[in-house]
Amino acid sequence: SSGINAEYGVSSSDLKDYMYYVIAAPWLSVKLLRLLQYYPQPEDTSVYERLKESLETILNRATDPPKSKKIQHTNAKNAVLFEAINLIIHYDSDAALMVRS
Repeated sequence: SSGINAEYGVSSSDLKDYMYYVIAAPWLSVKLLRLLQYYPQPEDTSVYERLKESLETILNRATDPPKSKKIQHTNAKNAVLFEAINLIIHYDSDAALMVRS
């Protein structure tokens, strides 16, 4: 699961029926991250901090060793990572996230 799922109160156990090669609903994470790119950075600092934590979680999990040797696992993990990076670039305001991505 990605940080964005946790952001909306969705846990991996809630998504157990939607697992794709050990990743909980990567298509949902990709769609939500892409949707956020249509909007400006949140002005509410608490909302932005929660979103930033989610993006940091995604970046941290990108360096975790693979839980599956299947190419589909890598593809799903990278799809979420790439959309997170696109959102970070879209916001272009947090230097620490920009450097990490």
